[in-house]
Amino acid sequence: MSSVLKIAMQAHDIPVQDASSDIWDKKYRLKAKDGRVIDLTVDETYQRVARALADTEKEELREAWYERFLWALRRGAIPAGRIISNAGAQEHKPATSTINCTVSGIVRDSMDDILNKVHEAGLTLKAGCGIGYEFSTLRPKGAYVAGAGAYTSGPLSFMDIYDKMCFTVSSAGGRRGAQMGTFEVGHPDVPDFIRAKRENGRLRQFNLSLLVTKDFMEAVKADGDWKLAFPVRTKEAEADGLDVYSPKETEIVWREWPTHEGYIVNEAGLVACKVYKTMHARRLWDLIMTSTYDFAEPGFVLIDKVNEMNNNWWVENIRATNPCVTADTRLHTQLGMVRIGDLHASGDMLEATVDVRTLGLGRRGTVARPAKPAFMTAGEADVFKEITEDGSEIKATEWHDIYTERGKLKLRDLAVGDRIFVQSGKGQFGSEGNADLGLLLGTITGDGHFTNRGNDQEAVVVNLWNEDRELAETIARCMNHDIAQQQYADGRTYSVAPVAVPERNMVFLRSVPMARVLKNHGFTAETKHRVPEVVWRGTEDCVRAYLRGLFQ
Repeated sequence: MSSVLKIAMQAHDIPVQDASSDIWDKKYRLKAKDGRVIDLTVDETYQRVARALADTEKEELREAWYERFLWALRRGAIPAGRIISNAGAQEHKPATSTINCTVSGIVRDSMDDILNKVHEAGLTLKAGCGIGYEFSTLRPKGAYVAGAGAYTSGPLSFMDIYDKMCFTVSSAGGRRGAQMGTFEVGHPDVPDFIRAKRENGRLRQFNLSLLVTKDFMEAVKADGDWKLAFPVRTKEAEADGLDVYSPKETEIVWREWPTHEGYIVNEAGLVACKVYKTMHARRLWDLIMTSTYDFAEPGFVLIDKVNEMNNNWWVENIRATNPCVTADTRLHTQLGMVRIGDLHASGDMLEATVDVRTLGLGRRGTVARPAKPAFMTAGEADVFKEITEDGSEIKATEWHDIYTERGKLKLRDLAVGDRIFVQSGKGQFGSEGNADLGLLLGTITGDGHFTNRGNDQEAVVVNLWNEDRELAETIARCMNHDIAQQQYADGRTYSVAPVAVPERNMVFLRSVPMARVLKNHGFTAETKHRVPEVVWRGTEDCVRAYLRGLFQ
C-alpha cells in the first residue's frame, strides 16, 4: 500500500495568513478612487501584473509571455512592491512608477539646481519611489556666494528642505517616502554631517552615509592628517590670491569630483580644491565610529571600491545609493538573533529564518554572508510603551506598524481591547548560554541592582519576596556554579546564600564575584536595562529562562 504526498505548487494553494492578506489589501491590491475593489483575489493581482509585463513584448509574443509570468508569480516569484502595486494600474493611478528606488542626478552648487532637484524628488516620491542624493557637491557653511553677496548656510541646511519635503509628500500606495543622503569624507562640513542626527528631529526622513575614499583610509592607517576641502572656481582663486598650479601644500589639493562645471581641472581630470581645515585623520575616524555606535549613523560607503567594481564604470560614476534596511534590525539565524549590521562578522554561510508575508508562509533559507549594509536610523524620537493583559510590552515610535485583528495599525492608533499579532512563527536560536544563565540574567534584570559601597568593589544584589524562597535558592545555586568556574588570585573560594529580612518580608542575595562574572557577559549597571547579547544569541533554554526570570 502506498501513499501520495501532495505538495502545494501554487501560491493560491497555500493558506494565506490574516496579516499577509492585510498587507496585500493595504499595499498592493488595486482599488478604484471610490474604494471599489478591482483585484478581488491575490491571483487577480498576479494576473494584472503578468499582463502589464507581457504587454511590453511584441504583440505576437504577449500571450506566451503572459502565461510564463503568471506561472512564475503563482509559484512564488514575487517582484518588488511598486511593481505589484502599480503595474497595470495606469487607469486608476497613472502618475505612479514600478521602480522601487532611484538615485538623483548631481545636485549642483546653485540655488536653481538645488530647487529643481527638490521638485524632481517630490515627484519621484509621489510616484512611490525612494531616492538617494549626494550633498557634498554643495559649498560648505560660511563660504561666500558672489552672486548673492552673502555667505551660505551650508549643505545641511538645504538637506533640511529635502527632509521636510519628503515628510510632507505622501508616496503612492500609502507609504512614506524614503531618502538616502551621501556625503564625501573630505568635505569641510563632514563633522556636522556625521553629528547631524544628534539634533533632535533633524533629517529624520533620511538615511545618511559617508562616501569614504582610499586616501582617507590610508591617512587613518598612517596616523596622518586629513584635509577638508571644496572645489574653488577661477574667480574665487584669484580673489583669494591662490595659485592653484603652484600652491602651498596647506592651500590646495587636487581631488576627483563628480562635476567639472565651472571648476579648475588639471590634465588628470582632478579638480582644484581649497583647503578649509586640516584634521587628524584618526580624530575624524573616531568621530565616525562614535556616531555609528551611538546612533547607527552614518553608514559607510567605500566609494572608490564601489566604482572600481561597477560594470558601468566607463559611463557612470556612482556617488549615491538608494535607501536600505536598519543595521540594528535583528534576523533569526543559526547564531541566534543577530543584528544585520553584525552579519559581516561571520565568515560562514548564514541560515536565516524569514517570513515570506506575500505568501503568508514562514520559510527558512540559507543566505551567503552579506556585506555590511549602510545604516538607517530612527535617531532620537519619542518612544511609547504598550502593555498587554499578559504583561508583555511593546516599545516603539508612534508610527510603528502593529498587526492586529482590526488590520495593520500605527502604534498611536491602538486602543484598549485590541488583540495584537506579535510573531507569525518560531525563529531560530543560538548556541550560547543555558537555562541557569538565562534565569540569572532575567531575574537580576527584573529584581536586582548593582551597588558600590565606596571600596571600588561593585556587587550585584537580588531582592525577592520571602514567598520566593525557592527561587532564591535556585538563583544562589546558579550564582555559585558560575562563581566556582572563576580563578581567584588569593586562592579563596566564594559562595552566595539567601539572606532573610523578616521585618521586610523579603530575602536577598549579594555577591561581588558575581558582578565580575556578569561583566564578562556585558551585563553591568549601565547595560542592565538592555537584553544582554548572550541572550539574543542564546539557546532556546537560555531565552525561555531569561523571560521567565524577567517576568516572574
